[in-house]
Amino acid sequence: MRNLTKTKVLIFVILVLLVANAAMLFSFVGMKKPEKDNDRGRGPNVMGSVLQEQVGFSNQQMDKLKDLRKKHWDKMHVLFEDMRKAKIAFYQNISNTEVTDSALQQQASLIGKTQQAIDIQTFKNFRELRALCTPEQLPRYDSLIPKVIQNMWFPHRGNQGKNWDSLKEKSHT
Repeated sequence: MRNLTKTKVLIFVILVLLVANAAMLFSFVGMKKPEKDNDRGRGPNVMGSVLQEQVGFSNQQMDKLKDLRKKHWDKMHVLFEDMRKAKIAFYQNISNTEVTDSALQQQASLIGKTQQAIDIQTFKNFRELRALCTPEQLPRYDSLIPKVIQNMWFPHRGNQGKNWDSLKEKSHT
C-alpha cells in the first residue's frame, strides 16, 4: 500500500513538471523577439534620419545623401575587406615560430595603412555631407558631427549624458 502511494505521488509530480515544461515551451515559442535597442544608432540609414530630423535636410538633400551613402559604402566595404584580410594574415603568424619582427612590423603597417584609408574615407564622407548643407544648416551639422564621431568610436558604456572630455577630466582628478 505504501509503494502505491509513493508511485501516485511520483506520477503526480512528473505530470506537474511535464505540464510546467510544456507551458514554458509554448510561452517561449509564442514570444516575439524583443526589438534591439538601437543605442549606438546602427541601422539601415540612421545617419540620414538624424540629418533630416536634427539638421533639417530636405527631400532633395536626402536624395543626394542616398547617392553619396551608396558610393561611400561601396568604398568602405572594399576597405573593410582589405582590413579583414590583413588581420587574418597577421594573426596567422601566431603559430609560426620563425616569423621575424620585421615581417610582423610590415604586416602591422599594412593594417595601419588600411585603417588610415578607412579614416580618410570617413572624413571625406563627412565633408561631402557637409557640402550638402545650406548656410542655415551648417551650425547644426557642425555641432552634430562630433557627437556622431564620439558615438562611433567611444560608444555609451554606462556613461549616458556624459561626453568624452568630462570623463577624461574626472579620471585626472
